[in-house]
Amino acid sequence: MLPGTMAQRCIVHKLRNIAVHCPKSLCKVIVAETKSIFYATNEREAGERFQDWKERWQSEATGAVECLEKDLDLCLIYYKFPYRHWSKIRTTNVIERVFREFRRRIRVMDSFPNEDSCIRILLGLVRMLNEGWSAHQHWRYKSVNGF
Repeated sequence: MLPGTMAQRCIVHKLRNIAVHCPKSLCKVIVAETKSIFYATNEREAGERFQDWKERWQSEATGAVECLEKDLDLCLIYYKFPYRHWSKIRTTNVIERVFREFRRRIRVMDSFPNEDSCIRILLGLVRMLNEGWSAHQHWRYKSVNGF
């Protein structure tokens, strides 16, 4: 990790991890209630929701509570950014998409002549995906605001 950067745990993966620690009969309700923590309007409210959730499930799903509690701070990093970015920061889907696309493209190349060529390919791919994402965000902003 680069110095000064914040690490955000993927909410989707954390929910899957929590589900593993839940009794099968309660899994759906526990996971659904966990999601409400991540959709709070601010970090303070998310913390309050977590405390309520913890009190409710501590005795019946101790493993699930421990699973979330140990990473809660890392799961709530997105609150430190503007609201419009939260949906992109909460999950690692964008990052995973880059890795998938990179693997797909290098599969046909077989190998790279040197490290610099590999880095150029990766940076070009990231630039292309970033431009596509920016265009999508611009379109989405316009369609939501009616411009």
